[in-house]
Amino acid sequence: MSNKEEIFQQGKIRIISIIQNACLGAFLSGYTGAELSYTFDAVKENLQLNGNEYLYNIIFTISIILGSFLGTVLYSQLHQYSTKRIIMVMADLIFIASVTFRFDTWEAFALQRFLKGISNGLNLCSGLVYIREISPDDFSSKAICIFQINVNMGIVLANLISIPLQSNQTSSQGASQYWKFVFCFPLLIALIRAYVLIFIFDFDTPFSYYQQEHIHKGQKLLKKLYFPDESQVIFEQYRNFQEDQQPTFKVRWINAAIVFAIQQMCGINSIIQQSNTSINQFTQNKQTIAILQLFMNLILLSMAILTYFLIDKYTQKILKSMMTLGCTLLGFSLIAMVLLQKIETSQVYQIINVAAYFFIFNSTLGPVTLIYIADISKDSVMSIGFYSYWITYMLSSGLQMTNNSYIPIIFAFCCFIGAYYYYKFWYPTKGRIFYDINIKLNTYQTFYKQLFQGFQLEDTNYKDKYN
Repeated sequence: MSNKEEIFQQGKIRIISIIQNACLGAFLSGYTGAELSYTFDAVKENLQLNGNEYLYNIIFTISIILGSFLGTVLYSQLHQYSTKRIIMVMADLIFIASVTFRFDTWEAFALQRFLKGISNGLNLCSGLVYIREISPDDFSSKAICIFQINVNMGIVLANLISIPLQSNQTSSQGASQYWKFVFCFPLLIALIRAYVLIFIFDFDTPFSYYQQEHIHKGQKLLKKLYFPDESQVIFEQYRNFQEDQQPTFKVRWINAAIVFAIQQMCGINSIIQQSNTSINQFTQNKQTIAILQLFMNLILLSMAILTYFLIDKYTQKILKSMMTLGCTLLGFSLIAMVLLQKIETSQVYQIINVAAYFFIFNSTLGPVTLIYIADISKDSVMSIGFYSYWITYMLSSGLQMTNNSYIPIIFAFCCFIGAYYYYKFWYPTKGRIFYDINIKLNTYQTFYKQLFQGFQLEDTNYKDKYN
């Protein structure tokens, strides 16, 4: 191996380490979003939530969503005064605080969920921007896939750790305390990430340094990360960069809001609920239920991992086709879910349909949405995108809570709208530097024209350029 190749490999390992540490915030988000689903029976028994179980479940679910929305609001303000690294540390400290006080009443438990939500909101916004900015452009898509993988790893681990609770003896002394361990376990992850961000990876991104006119710090970090010298020329363009003053600001935040809304309104929450319902109807054995749920979550994780290895092979046209076809197939899967319920087929067919949905979602809409959002966004656009994310997340959850058997048809309709949107309005961002995306994205005045005519796709490859 030549000296140049050795330096490149060292730099790649270091970059992946930095990215993975930042992605632990995504792990925490996935874990905390899923933990209640697998522990609610133990929670309601130990907090003595008798008679209003459904109401308390809604309260605990809404608590974390509202907290996440507030976390996004906080990020939209904090990024003007602080670095993304510091914001991630703040998110970890809030998370640590949320699990270090007693939560033996439903009010305290709801507060814990709310604080975890704030941490999640800060983590998702700052983490995605940080990872995109710290990554080489020709590795950025893989970096965001690592983010998605961590979300699914958090879900899988929450499921796995909760399996001991899936028995008919949840009232035993051991089980009555174990559910608290499930909710406190992520404390270890938050402590590790905070320590690493404070004492090891104690720097922000080159973009941030150049934006703040800290040129020396930016140049020093570029060398530390084994970035090529010519990348300094690229970053010179970001000196004193003001995102909301860019001519493409409106079209970028509109894109971010629409794409996140499509992802959340494609029925993922409905399918997850259907998955749990079908599994519960398939078997009454709680441990078998937990194992089947774990299998479904492993499908999501495996597809995220597969996308990581394949994403570099996808051209712009393939990505456009994947998103268009993916939304279409998800829509048909949702329609199939309604039909299977109406004709009262075996639960096996419904479980297969759910597995197919998960397979499609996390090979297309799941990771590619995040890649696209990260490519077109800096701090302000990312905040607006996540406003849309949490609002539509709450809307889709609310629709699902109505328990109307025809609700999936609404989500299917949203999928078909998404397919049309991606077919007509997919802008090629993969592998491009942000400066190029910002310049070439059309301004707000031509947005609607492009919406109905579509972009001309180019498979331009920007090698060895950094954002």
